[in-house]
Amino acid sequence: MDIKINNFFSSGLLKGLICRLFLLMIFIAFLRLFIFEIYYVPSSSMEPTLKKGDYIFVSKIHYGFRLPRNILEVPYLKIIGYSFFSKQKIRELQQSNKPYKRFNFFSKVKTRDIIVFNNMMDQQSFMVKRCNMVPKDTLHKVSYKLLFYKRIRDDKDSLRDIVIPWKGMPSIEDIKYIGKKNQIYKKIINKQGREVAFFKNNYYYMLGDNSKESRDSRFWGLLQGDHIVGKAVFILYSSDEKDKIRWSRIFKKIL
Repeated sequence: MDIKINNFFSSGLLKGLICRLFLLMIFIAFLRLFIFEIYYVPSSSMEPTLKKGDYIFVSKIHYGFRLPRNILEVPYLKIIGYSFFSKQKIRELQQSNKPYKRFNFFSKVKTRDIIVFNNMMDQQSFMVKRCNMVPKDTLHKVSYKLLFYKRIRDDKDSLRDIVIPWKGMPSIEDIKYIGKKNQIYKKIINKQGREVAFFKNNYYYMLGDNSKESRDSRFWGLLQGDHIVGKAVFILYSSDEKDKIRWSRIFKKIL
């Protein structure tokens, strides 16, 4: 009796395995892009709510997912970008001021929500803070320069009440432009032929629960709404500095 032996590498078994792995990678990338992501908490700025060493589950569909702006923001595909793009091209993509496009679904950001977002000073890194004020709230007697992204209020505005801007809010004349590109306003010509500017984003005032150890809106200003990644929902895993598991924090709801 003849026995026919198939070579694994020349058979359809390898092709089938590669196809399944490829589909699995696409599925995982889809989940990470549009449904949820896991983030590590590296500091004590949100204690006692979040501790250094927590891994938090962040819902991206809560406020609506964002479309990636370039290949470097797509899981797995960014490996290709870092491997084949020049350093200059990578730097250009990382420093791009191109706005995020968001698809809204379930709910809006509320006061007291704990949010993960792109660092306003470095979009390649992320921060987690609690929302202290939402658009249309009034920030009373600001004693420091309040930074909008690429814009800053003049010194004469110190110790004055400031309304947190919302998308579509008419521009405020006494905000001084200090950036190279207009990321704040959308300008149109009204029926009277005058140029009118409106805010392009909602803005939020973010604070860390551990105020003494937190660099938040008191330092870098208001959070631009399209920088929001998602809402922190629960702690998936946690360990201390000695890698000892904090069992009481696993699957703990974030409030």
